[in-house]
Amino acid sequence: MRLRRCAPAWLLAFVLAAGCSSTPPETLYSGYLSALNQAIRVENLLLFEAGKELPETDRRDYRTTFSAEETRYVYAELRIRYSGPRERGADLSVEWVWSDEAGGVIDRQTADTTIEAGWVRSTHVWSYGSEEAGGFWELGTYRVSLYAGGELLAAQTFRVE
Repeated sequence: MRLRRCAPAWLLAFVLAAGCSSTPPETLYSGYLSALNQAIRVENLLLFEAGKELPETDRRDYRTTFSAEETRYVYAELRIRYSGPRERGADLSVEWVWSDEAGGVIDRQTADTTIEAGWVRSTHVWSYGSEEAGGFWELGTYRVSLYAGGELLAAQTFRVE
C-alpha cells in the first residue's frame, strides 16, 4: 500500500453557503487578524472523508467520527467571513497541524492563498491521509488545528473507530 500526504489537494474558493456540523469545532477565531489587516470571523471548521478528488460541497458528508476501514483522506474545510469586502487582494498563509491523541504532531502543512478583492467569505480545504481505504488511519482521537499569523483560527477533534 502506498501512503502519502495529499498536499496538492487544498482548494480556495469563494463560498456563499454556510455549513453545519453535528459537533461544533473546539475553537473558532473572531477578531482582528493582523496577517490580513482586517477583522474576520471563522464561521466553521467542518470535516469530511473523500478520496483524492475533492467532492462538490453538496456531496460532502460532514462528521467527526470516521471508520478506520473506509477512511482515505480526512479533509478539513475552513470557512471564513471578512468584516467587509476587501478593497484589494491579500495573501494569507494558513498552517494546518494534524495531531494524534497524545498531542504529537503527525503532519504539518502550509497553504499560501490569496484573498481576492471584493470577497466577503472564503473556504479553504486541506487533507491528510491515503488514497487507499484502511490501513492508514489507526484507531484513536486526532485533532486538526489551523493557524494564520500565529493566531489559532480553528481546531476540531475527530475520532477514527
